[in-house]
Amino acid sequence: MLVRKFSWQLILVGVAGFTLGLLFTSLPSSHRTRGIDVSFREAYMDAQRLAGVRGVKISSLGFGIRARTLIFKDKSFAMVLPLNSTAVTAWDIHNLIMDTGRLHDKETNFAVDVFSRFCGKHGPQLVLDVGSNVGYYSLLAVAFGCKVMTFDGNLETLDYLKMSLAMNGFSDHVKVVEALVSNVTNVQFDGWNVKSNSGASASPGYVTTRSVKLDDVVREPVLYAKIDVEGWEPAVFASARKLFQREPPLYLFFEMTYYLEKWKHEYLEVFMMLTAAGYKCESSVLQKIFDMPTTKEAFDAMLKGYSFACDPTKINFCQDEFSCVLSSAS
Repeated sequence: MLVRKFSWQLILVGVAGFTLGLLFTSLPSSHRTRGIDVSFREAYMDAQRLAGVRGVKISSLGFGIRARTLIFKDKSFAMVLPLNSTAVTAWDIHNLIMDTGRLHDKETNFAVDVFSRFCGKHGPQLVLDVGSNVGYYSLLAVAFGCKVMTFDGNLETLDYLKMSLAMNGFSDHVKVVEALVSNVTNVQFDGWNVKSNSGASASPGYVTTRSVKLDDVVREPVLYAKIDVEGWEPAVFASARKLFQREPPLYLFFEMTYYLEKWKHEYLEVFMMLTAAGYKCESSVLQKIFDMPTTKEAFDAMLKGYSFACDPTKINFCQDEFSCVLSSAS
């Protein structure tokens, strides 16, 4: 296997007809002396597979990637991202990372605070990234010294993550699970949205996709779990009932897409589960730690409180994100 070292200032990588330029800024000496082994062969194989999905060669104009270095405190890593022209889902998120070097401040700061205090030090070291997309949080966790289980049913976005892992020498620290997380085994997926498939043939644009339960695959204490799956969160939590009863993650970040009527009271079940486990959660939209609803009436009242921020009759979706801390966490 061809292995080379990253230059900390400027790296120009040529791989079979396409060039990936990575511009690195100066890093703290403690990080600079550590060094990172770069496996070009692994990255090349991931790029070949990704190009094959698109029906092009990696030397074609139809295949393109971009990358930048992300820096958090004294840690840094290179992240590979799709070009907008490749029409990969969540292009707005990819543009935000490319333009600013980070995702949304509140959720990023929450993760960085947890990772910087605990990763590579003491206590649980496992991070769950459910709905990883191109792996922003997976890479961030490994950069600080944690190990990760990352889950996504979109194999195309996972190939970008695999390239990033190979480029940084992180591959041994991340278990990539090419599956959706769900309490049901027969699900349909269009690369972005998930729905149950009750034995029927796949809907147009959807394919039946492998799924796993967190209760079946998580075997050790969890430091941090991120669950962001565009309205499928209740099914993820339902797949982890034993985990949240036995030894819940110390820290949790999850999203609620609260205009989807079919999920409305399934999110109530999520809040009831988290209340029973002993979490305190802060709402990004409401900007406060709130009493999680445990009755239908309380949940309906909570949803009405979002009217100032979102009118689901006028826009396509309304969401809130929650940063949660277990009562036993330090």
